[in-house]
Amino acid sequence: MENFLVDIPWVLQHRGDPGLRLVDLRRPADYLGGHIPGAVNIPIGEVLHITGQVAHVPPAERFAATLGARGISNDTHVVAYDDRYGTYACRFLYTLDLYGHTRMSMLGVNFDRYQGEGHPLETGTPAVPRSTYTPRTQADRLATKADVLDRLKDPGTRLVDTRSPQEFMMGHIPGAASLPWMSLIAPDRLYRSPEELRALLREKGVTPDREVICYCNMGMTSSHTYWALRQAGYPRVRMYPESYTEWGMDPTTPKE
Repeated sequence: MENFLVDIPWVLQHRGDPGLRLVDLRRPADYLGGHIPGAVNIPIGEVLHITGQVAHVPPAERFAATLGARGISNDTHVVAYDDRYGTYACRFLYTLDLYGHTRMSMLGVNFDRYQGEGHPLETGTPAVPRSTYTPRTQADRLATKADVLDRLKDPGTRLVDTRSPQEFMMGHIPGAASLPWMSLIAPDRLYRSPEELRALLREKGVTPDREVICYCNMGMTSSHTYWALRQAGYPRVRMYPESYTEWGMDPTTPKE
């Protein structure tokens, strides 16, 4: 994906551009302690819809209200960042993608690096005008438990488990490839190059001719892998947001 990852110099140059909105996904206390000037705060809890232990995507109307309150419209270029190696920002951007947003980027390094290099910070909350947001759901971005069950023996589908090897060995969806999300991170940035990503994926039998469904425990690290696949040029990628928390608790679903 062109321009999905942006660096610190790009942010410093463009953060005041009309039509651009920086979104900080960190905890409110951390945000108020210092954030990139002009950024609005959307805590990760506002991007999730929790029932019991399972994290669903938020209903379209609720998510649209969250965006509108931060001055984000359908035409806004959204640039997200966090201090969790991109997992929170990726879950937010996945939800934007699911609801049809097209102009989005992510700071390609942890916020800690921005702060540690001494770049400008701001405290408080900037005043932004409210906007109207109209969700346009892209169903081909989402996989439900029923979708996964239907595709367990489909040779045209590849399941990717992004949890740790230990979690994978304790139980996973049958046929899934183990691809720990941390293996996709480079030493100095949140992702390896597209060429390196494609090589890692090929080693796991994850090829672009198949539809890929990513999952983890609660759809956080799998959203990081979702965007890795998109950057690597994979044309058909879905995420199962409820992931193994939902799957594992269901006594009727098969496990390996």
